[in-house]
Amino acid sequence: MPLFQRPAAPTCNAAAGAALLWASLLLLRQDTLQHLELTTGEALASGLGWGWYFDAVILVVPAFLASLASLFHPRLPRFIWAGGGAFLWLAAMANTLYIRFFDTPLNWWVVKLHWRDLFVIHDSAAELSVSFEVPASFALCTCALVLLARAHRPQNPVASRWRRSAHTLGLALALLLLWRGPAWMHVRDNNPLLRDNIVRAWAVQTSRTRLFQGVSTKWLQDLDDAEGDDPTRLLSAYRTGQTLSPPPLYREIPPEPERTHALRAQLGLPHKGPVHVFFLFAESLRTYELDHPTIGPAIFPNLRRRLQTGGVYFSQAYSSSFTAGQTVRGQFSTLCSMLPNIAGAATYIAHTSLRVTCIQELLRQKGYTTTWLNSFQSSYHNKRLFETLHGTERFFDGDYFRAQGVTQTIGSWGLADGPFLLETVNTLERLAKEGAPLFANILTISTHHPQTVVPQGPVPAPLLKALNADASYHGLLSRYAYLDRALEGFFEALFTSAIADNSLVVLLGDHGTPHQPPDTQSPIQNLEARFRVPIALLSRHTRPARLDHPVHQMDIAPTIARVVGTSARAAWMGRGLFETPASPWVYQEGGHTSYRAGPRACYHLTPHQRGPLTCVDASAKDPLFSPDLPPLVEDPEETAFFQSVVQATVSAIALNQLLPPSEKLLSR
Repeated sequence: MPLFQRPAAPTCNAAAGAALLWASLLLLRQDTLQHLELTTGEALASGLGWGWYFDAVILVVPAFLASLASLFHPRLPRFIWAGGGAFLWLAAMANTLYIRFFDTPLNWWVVKLHWRDLFVIHDSAAELSVSFEVPASFALCTCALVLLARAHRPQNPVASRWRRSAHTLGLALALLLLWRGPAWMHVRDNNPLLRDNIVRAWAVQTSRTRLFQGVSTKWLQDLDDAEGDDPTRLLSAYRTGQTLSPPPLYREIPPEPERTHALRAQLGLPHKGPVHVFFLFAESLRTYELDHPTIGPAIFPNLRRRLQTGGVYFSQAYSSSFTAGQTVRGQFSTLCSMLPNIAGAATYIAHTSLRVTCIQELLRQKGYTTTWLNSFQSSYHNKRLFETLHGTERFFDGDYFRAQGVTQTIGSWGLADGPFLLETVNTLERLAKEGAPLFANILTISTHHPQTVVPQGPVPAPLLKALNADASYHGLLSRYAYLDRALEGFFEALFTSAIADNSLVVLLGDHGTPHQPPDTQSPIQNLEARFRVPIALLSRHTRPARLDHPVHQMDIAPTIARVVGTSARAAWMGRGLFETPASPWVYQEGGHTSYRAGPRACYHLTPHQRGPLTCVDASAKDPLFSPDLPPLVEDPEETAFFQSVVQATVSAIALNQLLPPSEKLLSR
């Protein structure tokens, strides 16, 4: 036999073994699809193809390690392949069983905190394994490992070291390209539920802690310490204000015909019949510039006029979203009436299959056609998968709008808001002709960071001079000026369309922006500017009103349920926009909590602040525009309560405890 000739049989065994091992992983993935009750089309649209891809890529890891080991001893590769292949399969099987039981992937923090449970859960695992896919996958994996062991028996002990070295180097380069290639192609949103291999996901989660575990990893230890408590008890106390024996968070919310009638009258909607509901999230839109007495009239003339003549405007509305994944945090808070996972990972990204009732799912069950419209990628930050699992049926992203002839761009994030919003109205009109009422989740994109100056958004030079605005703030104002015109075009087109009379628009900012306003006078104003977003309800015939009591994004979903006139079974934390008091605002950064409950507002203003929080009375003046407010003394028990609410939110989301396990993730 020539020195460099490889036997055919080992090569065939290696190829067949790798193919069988990959097939065994695909069978486990199919089990997950059946449990989630996703069709193949829905799964593929949500990234299943990338999951298949990464199941194949992960097999290159033991191949590389085996080749590397062959440089040191010819018998090592067979053990590397046997151990590595078994580990990959066991990890995938554990993830499959965990999803079947908890409806959420087996993220790394679960392994880290609960690895000891492996010794006590064998009975549950055996029961969950009763399906065709799991034993069939095990059989394929066993055959694969036998073939791989045969393929790596020593065949040619005199083969040159340089050839084995070249083979190892080739595998290393292939692994790098296959592993990082999708990211270089801007495919970054991988989730072990569908879009990734679980072992690769663990590697990413441990190396990209900011994205997957929030601003720190301390929540892991806090979660471990809090095991055994029911976090929903605290969340219910937050919702009701009843700290002693609060009612269950998950409850039946009955219809209220009288309130529905009153709300529809105020909003200018038909007293009977279905109402189209459109959530319009304006990227990075905050209240400060909109309501500022000088900036507002110059930058938002159209929107201010629209609110004054045809909107119910909530001027003191809050978002609690300001860490990685801001937009999906704000959308989760709004659509699902929950605090975002403030001290942990963004729910869309890391807890995609969380059992929670969102407004789009509730409306879909009531006969609505539920849609998602955005000019960027529907897969970004796992939006399509989360929305699919929580009630959204139809998606219209950048590819769709480009096919309709929308090509103009503003910045690097998607298509320009103006033509996008006009085509959105056309799309909604076409969908309405199908006969069902519509729910739409719409997101603008042109004001996304980085905000640069654009010709379509001119800013008056005297205003810039008066504000002494730098280039960054000039860019923000320019994008806002463009957004103002784009929004007016949307409202004009919608409220003159065939669906105008029974359409309600919920306009809000998805989150704030870190730009420090140039003319604020106190740290409290700066903090308020970060978290204040406009919320408004607009229709063709709305009786205008400005309401100044504090509200939160979470209050929107319960309000819409009342406007529609439907009951709900949900674990919503929001109280409702028209409730007084509405939901408190809370935020935590670096373990320090700020909050506002009605007129009492307490702030942790700087990372170096020691001692009590800075508390003020905001009953008479808006803390966003008033630098001098009456001081109050911090109540340590109140602060401790809000601190515990933040941690309870992390626990309830990470442990998937918001709904009982018997509640399906998505009723079909």
